[in-house]
Amino acid sequence: MEKVTYIRHFYGKERQVSVDSSLFHLKPNQGEPYQDVIRFSNFDSNNFLVYTVGKHVYPQNHDMTISMQRWMVMFVADGNMRCGAQELSKGDFVVLPSSCSTTITSKKEQVLFYWCTTNDDVHISTLLDCGYQEKDMLFGHVDDMRPITEFFENTIYHFPNKCDDRTFLRGHLICLYSYIAPSIVNKQKVSDKLFSRCLQRIESSQGNVTVDFLAKHYFVSRRYLYTMFKEYKNMSPAEYILAVRMQAADKYLRSTNYSISEIAELTGYSNYSHFSRAYIKYFSITPSDRRKQVLEALISEERDTNNSIVVLDE
Repeated sequence: MEKVTYIRHFYGKERQVSVDSSLFHLKPNQGEPYQDVIRFSNFDSNNFLVYTVGKHVYPQNHDMTISMQRWMVMFVADGNMRCGAQELSKGDFVVLPSSCSTTITSKKEQVLFYWCTTNDDVHISTLLDCGYQEKDMLFGHVDDMRPITEFFENTIYHFPNKCDDRTFLRGHLICLYSYIAPSIVNKQKVSDKLFSRCLQRIESSQGNVTVDFLAKHYFVSRRYLYTMFKEYKNMSPAEYILAVRMQAADKYLRSTNYSISEIAELTGYSNYSHFSRAYIKYFSITPSDRRKQVLEALISEERDTNNSIVVLDE
């Protein structure tokens, strides 16, 4: 069964939902923040498809958190905004993978952006057909925005009364991706920059950070982080976080007078026993025995230094 739903939502007011496109006939007031959304659904058991396209006139100094259950394309037509850690301005686009969340924040001015989502397999197969081999986050910039703006405007406000199957919708995506594909930022450069940011975040927090936090903060999937860390470090992000955490703890044990409980707290452990178990598992020695080793080594070094002093008679 096919269904086309039209949604208009003015911020701060109740959303209007209709199966009739006449909902969009009246133009909103100039500068009034709103969103227009059209959703096509095909619930045929052999051809399940959900395709949603939206236009946001977004309020200034506003933010919201979105969680993607399907791939999402976002395109900024006017203004400046932040999508997770990424700064976006007029002409920028970002393609977000499914199973991740991010925060969208507008700057001081109002922002106009478009977006669309559909099933993962449709997005991925379309990307491959357009010559882009990766299945992860993409972003870039286009100078001529007219084709993309017209694509969204035509899809939202000139949707056909009858949609036969996914071919029509997939054709729309192919038009979009074919246009933006040459502008997609080189994936290697994106990965280099993202990986550097992840390392900085992990190391500056002494490993007191989670994989979920990194995924949400940099709007990528856990799978993408895993693949990236295996490529650059030959270990998972969780393994690297633990390594940084344990090395920080070991440095505190060797070079400070902090108590072990204080060190546990500094490295993000809620209590001594959790910290001690993690440290033993990583270094095969207890934190207290490690500190004894350091003290014994210092005493031995001092003794050797004293024994090496030779007094010469005049």
